[in-house]
Amino acid sequence: MTELQIPPEADEREAMELVDELVDIGDIVDVESYAMTGEERIEVTGEITGSRDPDSEPAYLELDGQPVGEGSVPYEKIERVIRREER
Repeated sequence: MTELQIPPEADEREAMELVDELVDIGDIVDVESYAMTGEERIEVTGEITGSRDPDSEPAYLELDGQPVGEGSVPYEKIERVIRREER
């Protein structure tokens, strides 16, 4: 298991680059995210199936082929990523 803590001051692109250095498509990860205004803290587990960069809004880490709000997490909200399994 490998863990990455994203610094709170990291912007969307910095968070994406840090996550991309740790994981690859096919890895199984746990993702914890900062609570969004009026929402609860998000904790999800899934297989990385893609990544959307900031040039194609919204930028997010795609898990299990799901869109944001249904399993995938915006890079700007990621607090910690734990790689459980490598493909």
